Amino acid sequence: MKPASIPKSKVVHHLLLVDENQNGLAARKSFLQEKGYAITTATNGEEALEAVSKGEFDLMVTDFRMPKMNGLELIGRVAWRVRSGWTKHRPAPMS
Repeated sequence: MKPASIPKSKVVHHLLLVDENQNGLAARKSFLQEKGYAITTATNGEEALEAVSKGEFDLMVTDFRMPKMNGLELIGRVAWRVRSGWTKHRPAPMS
């Protein structure tokens, strides 16, 4: 039995992927783009914070173990920026 197909939404969800592993990042980006997602990537926490300040994301998927700033610290900084008004759109975090 085939699973029921899910109709494609006209809404394009924008995801921010954060990982220092560029090969894994490229693979996930390619896979998710094939599924219809708009993808922005960052290879570290600072790049991710810059991306969040410039764009709107529906979801942020971050690696937990990264040099300089781990995923939990990144999520905390994004949440602080939302609470303090630095960015208006709050992406749902996943790590």
